[in-house]
Amino acid sequence: MTHSTEKRQEAGAGIERVRTLLQRHTPSCLAGRRIETASRPETGNNSEVWIVRFDDGSGIVVRVLGSAAEAARLGRWLRTFRARGLPVPGAPGWTGLLPRVLHRGEGVLVEELVPGRLLTDVPFDRAVCTAVVRALAGLHDETRAAAGPPDKPRRRDVHALLLETALKNVQRTKRDALPAGESFDAEKTAALLRAAHAPLRPLDPFSLVHHRIGRSDVMLRPDGGAVLLDCGSLQYGHFGHDLFDVLGMFDRNDAGAFRGDCTEEYYAARRNLPQGHDYATIAPFFELAMHVRRLRSFTTKADAKGDRSESEIARALEGIRQCARDAER
Repeated sequence: MTHSTEKRQEAGAGIERVRTLLQRHTPSCLAGRRIETASRPETGNNSEVWIVRFDDGSGIVVRVLGSAAEAARLGRWLRTFRARGLPVPGAPGWTGLLPRVLHRGEGVLVEELVPGRLLTDVPFDRAVCTAVVRALAGLHDETRAAAGPPDKPRRRDVHALLLETALKNVQRTKRDALPAGESFDAEKTAALLRAAHAPLRPLDPFSLVHHRIGRSDVMLRPDGGAVLLDCGSLQYGHFGHDLFDVLGMFDRNDAGAFRGDCTEEYYAARRNLPQGHDYATIAPFFELAMHVRRLRSFTTKADAKGDRSESEIARALEGIRQCARDAER
């Protein structure tokens, strides 16, 4: 079998899979049009997502979720937040779930196919970085008094939870998975986190945050704006995690020179920033917590899969060391 034959068979299987999903869950999507292509994104393949294009030139994103309830919930979130002008994809009104398939153990959400290019496919220049932080500020300007998922209001002590989560990441770091010659001082790092957390003020109201933002979660539109994708982890909480994930992304992609300007851009764009949550106050804690979280994540991956990701582990360790040096000044 030739490579071209294999590719045709793979493409045909993808179209058939998507056609079956739409016929079961949202048959109105197929009315009057035929699927021409159905492909999986090259990045972010932790869930089943299909980019679908039809013969009339239109397109959709088909996202397969664990249950019908989960799909319906995410659809409500996207429709609500898109209607408020937030930088998230639309979920077309005809997205639905047939009662007869509720028992199948899967749900399907049809999303808008946002025009543009993924952040994974473009160089990080000043305009790109500015678009990302402006989109982030737009998302964070949506606030409410209760923390937690958008449709499950629950109040909790987010201020204390921030420190608790960071300290758990310290303890869960797999030190046996560190590259040769590297070390991690858990006690010193925990002390640094406590000291950096002490000046933080409790946050009320809470910002709507993406919570797991990465390069494959940002689409750059032709008009110069950005849309945040993969919104299943949206929740109300502290904006610091998102902000420092994005700033860290800039550093890792040779765009650290834009970090200062983009930080100013973010704070200038925020319309409802709580008093006392300025960059200088939150930076020591959230930057250190970001590096600790990445260290825990990559050492866990190395321990479980044998993939050491040595450069990422070394980068996280150097970030922690730099935070320690900054704290000593």
